[in-house]
Amino acid sequence: MTNTTGMRRSVLLLSVLTVYLIVYFGIVYGVGQESWLRAYGLKYWYAAADMAAVFSLFGTYRRAQGNSQTFWLYAGVGSLLYLLGDLVWIFHFSTPGWSGKATMASDLFYICFAGCCIFAYTSGLTRGYSSIQKRLLYCDVAISATVVVTLDYVLVIQPILRQEEFNAAVQFVQVLYLTEDIWLVTISISLLIRSRVWLTKKIMYILAVAFGIYALTDVSYEYLTIAGSSIPADRAGGFYQVALLLIALAGALSPAVMEQRVQASETRVSQRLQRMTSVGGLLILGVATILYYEKSPIFVAALLLELALIILRQRLLRKEIEVLSQNLRLLNHDLEERIADRTKELEESKQEFESLYTYHPDAILTVDTEGNWIDTNHAGRYLFGKRDGKQFVQEVSPDDEKKIRHAFRVAIQEGSSTALEIQSTYRGDGRLRILNLTFVPIITNGRITGVYNIVRDVTEEREAERRIKYLAYRDTLTDLLNRSSFMLQLKQAIERAEQTGEHFALLFLDLNQFKHVNDTWGHSTGDLVLIEVAQRLQRLAAPSTVLSRLGGDEFLCLIQGSPSGEELAAFVADIASAIKEPIKISHHTLQITTSIGIACYPEAGKDAVTLLQHADLAMYDSKEGTKEYAFYTKELGAKVKRKRRLEAELDEAVRSGAIFVVYQPQVDMRTGRVIGFEALVRWNHPELGFISPAEFILIAEETNKILLLEECVFRTAGRQMKQWADAGYTDLKMGVNLSAKQFKSLDMTEQLTSILKEVGLESCSHYIDVELTERIAMGNEEQTLHTLRRLKEHQFHISIDDFGTGYSSLSYLTRFPVDTLKIPREFISLIAEGEEGQGIVATMIGLARVMNMSVIAEGVETKEQAEFLIGNGCYHAQGYYYSKPLSAEESTAFLLHANGCI
Repeated sequence: MTNTTGMRRSVLLLSVLTVYLIVYFGIVYGVGQESWLRAYGLKYWYAAADMAAVFSLFGTYRRAQGNSQTFWLYAGVGSLLYLLGDLVWIFHFSTPGWSGKATMASDLFYICFAGCCIFAYTSGLTRGYSSIQKRLLYCDVAISATVVVTLDYVLVIQPILRQEEFNAAVQFVQVLYLTEDIWLVTISISLLIRSRVWLTKKIMYILAVAFGIYALTDVSYEYLTIAGSSIPADRAGGFYQVALLLIALAGALSPAVMEQRVQASETRVSQRLQRMTSVGGLLILGVATILYYEKSPIFVAALLLELALIILRQRLLRKEIEVLSQNLRLLNHDLEERIADRTKELEESKQEFESLYTYHPDAILTVDTEGNWIDTNHAGRYLFGKRDGKQFVQEVSPDDEKKIRHAFRVAIQEGSSTALEIQSTYRGDGRLRILNLTFVPIITNGRITGVYNIVRDVTEEREAERRIKYLAYRDTLTDLLNRSSFMLQLKQAIERAEQTGEHFALLFLDLNQFKHVNDTWGHSTGDLVLIEVAQRLQRLAAPSTVLSRLGGDEFLCLIQGSPSGEELAAFVADIASAIKEPIKISHHTLQITTSIGIACYPEAGKDAVTLLQHADLAMYDSKEGTKEYAFYTKELGAKVKRKRRLEAELDEAVRSGAIFVVYQPQVDMRTGRVIGFEALVRWNHPELGFISPAEFILIAEETNKILLLEECVFRTAGRQMKQWADAGYTDLKMGVNLSAKQFKSLDMTEQLTSILKEVGLESCSHYIDVELTERIAMGNEEQTLHTLRRLKEHQFHISIDDFGTGYSSLSYLTRFPVDTLKIPREFISLIAEGEEGQGIVATMIGLARVMNMSVIAEGVETKEQAEFLIGNGCYHAQGYYYSKPLSAEESTAFLLHANGCI
C-alpha cells in the first residue's frame, strides 16, 4: 500500500477517535445516570469503536510483511476478542437480574485481549539483541515492575482479597486483570526506554501511550467498581476504546515493510527515560513508605530490590560499554586492513594499466593539450619508428589532416572520445594504408591534461571486408551474381521499367541430365561444366544483360532494353546452341542441353517473385515438352494454378470420399462369367467435376502423396473383396495397381499384408492381383526379383500391366515370377487395322502361352476384337464391350447376373 493510502487511513482513524471522544464525553457528562442513552447507547458506542479498530488492524495485517505482520496479527486478533467481550457484556447487561459483581464470559475475552497485546509485543521483544542487551531489557522490566507490582499489591490486590462479597472466581479474575495491567504498564515503559528492531519511533510512542492508557483505565475501572466509589465507573471505562483506536492508528501509520534495523546501544532519550524511571521508582517507593508506614516492611523490601536492580543494571551497562569498545577496536582494525588491501589493489591496478598501455597490440600515443607527442608504447614505436607526430600528420592528405585536428579539439574541449579512419603512407613504402584513430581524453582530478591517440592499421581488415562483401553478392564457383544480388538487380529493373515504360525478359535456364554428370564423372567435373557454361553465357551476353547462378545447375539471365520476340528467340537459340557444344574436360568430352523458361515483363508479372516463379514454370513446361525453350502464357499459368489446386486438395479429397474406388469386371469371353475385377480410382471434384486419373495420379506421384492414395485404394478394394468372398465368390481376383514409389518401399509387402489383416483377409493374399507396369519392373532387376519373390511367398497374384509399351525384355519375363500378362488397349485397337496389328497381338498371346502365363486383354470395345482374341487363345478380357468401371453396388449386381447367386 502506498504512503498516500496510509495517510488517508491515519486521518480517518484520527477523525473516528475525535468523534468517539466527543460523543463519549457528551453522553457521560451531558446525560443523566438513569437515562437509556447512557445505560445502553454508550455500550453500543463502545462496540462501534471496537469494530473500527478491528477492521483497521486486520487491514494493517494484510499489507504488512516480515516481523511486523505477526505483531499486527496478534493486535488484530486481540481487538476482535475485545469486541466479542463487549458484545457479551452488552448481552449480560441487558439480562434481568444480572449483578455487575459476578464473573462472566466477557472477562475471558478481555483477559485474552491483554494477552494478545503481550504476545504481540514479545513476538519481537529480543529479536536482534545481544545477550547483554537482553539482560539489560529484563533488568529494565524488573525495575519498572517492582514499583508497579508493589503499589498494585498494596493498593488494589489486598483490598480485593479482603472483600468477602466476592467469591474466589471473581477474586481470581480481578487478580488476572491486575497482573496483565502490570505487564502492559511495563511494556509501555519498555517501549519508551528501549528501541525495537522493527518499530519506528512514532509507532513505538503511540503504542506506549495506548498500552499505558489501557492499563491505567483497567486499574481505575476496577478500583471504582470494587471500592464502590461515588464516581460512575463508565467515566473511566470509555478509555478502553481510546487505547484500541490508538493501537489501530499506530497500525495505519506503519509502512508495509518495516525497516530492518538493530540499535547497538541505548539512545540518549532512552537513557534519560531510564534514569527518570529508576529515580522516579525510588522516590515513589520512598513516599509510599512514609504515607503507608503501617505497610513499611513491604515498601522497604521493594526499595532494597529496586536499588539492587539499579546497581545490577549499571554493571551490565558498563559491561555493554566494554563490549562496544572491543567491537570498535575490531572495527578500526578491520578498516585499517581494508585500507591496506585497497591500497594494494590500487597499486596493482596501476601496474595493470601500465602493462595494458605498454604491451597493447595497438599503437597508443600520449599527446599533451598543445598537441605535442609525449610518449608511446611498444606498438607505437614499432608502427612509426623514429618519426614523430608532426611527421605522421604530414604523411596524410589535407582532408584527413583536418579530421585529425578536429577530433583532437573535440577530445580537449568537450572531453569526448572520437574515432575516425584515414589513409596514410606512414611506412614509407609508397603504399596507401588505412588507419583507424581513436582520440580519448586524459582526465585527471576532473581536468583534461592530454589525449590518448589509439592507432591501428586496418588495411587488411578493410580489404577482407570488401572481399566478403563481394562474395556476398557473387557465386563463388562461377563468379556470376548470386540469387540475392540478382533479385536486387531484378527489382531495380522493375522500378526503371515502371518509370520509363520499357519491358524486359527473364530467362530461367536448367541443365538437362546434369545429375548424371555428377553421378558419372564426379562433382569436380560437374563444377568445371558449370564454370564453362557460365563463361559461354558471359561471351553471349550484352553489357546490359545480367547473369546469375541461382544454385545447382540453374542460371538466370535478365535481358533489358525492350527486346522483341524475334530478338529473344534468336538469343535463346544462341544460348541453347552454345551450351550444346561439346565440353572437353581432361580426357572426356561431354555434351549437355538446357531447358529455358522465358517470362516477359509486364505480361508475366509485375514483381520480382512472380516473374521468377513464372519463368520457372515456363522452364518446366519446356522440359516436359522436350522443347529448348518456352514462354510463360496465361494458359500455362491456368494449367499450373489448376495443378496446384488439385495438389492442395488431394489429401482432403481422400479423407472426404471425393476420391473413391470403382471396379471394372474381368470376364471369361467364352462363358461371360466374371473372373475378377480391377480396382480403379476416380475423383469427383465438387466444383471441377470428374478429374482424369492420369492427371491427379501424376500429381500424387510428384508430391509424394501417391502412398496415401494407394493405401486408401488397397484398403477399400480389400474390404470389397472380403464381402464377395464371404458371399461365396472365392474364385475371383481383385487387381490393384502399384506405383514405383510403393513398389520400391522396403516394407511394401508387410504394409500390404497388414492392410489385408486389418480388413479380414489375413492368409487370403491369393485374392489380390498386384499389377506392375514394365517401367517399374525394369527399374532394378535384382531388387524387383527380390520384391516379387517376397510377394509370391505371401501368395499374391502378380500381373505385368501395359506389356509392350515400355522396355520389353524376354529375359526379365523368364526370371520374374509373373502370373499374368495384360495386353494394353493400344495394341488391342490395332486388331481392326489389319494383319500387321493382328500379328502383333497374336505374337504377344503366343509368347504368354509359351511362358505358361495367363493373358488378359484390356480395352476390348467391339465384338470383332473379342472374337479375334478368342480365336487366338486369349479368353479373358476387360473393357467397355463387357462393362465400364462400376461402383461397388453395381459390381455386385453385375456379378450376380453373370455368375449367378452362390
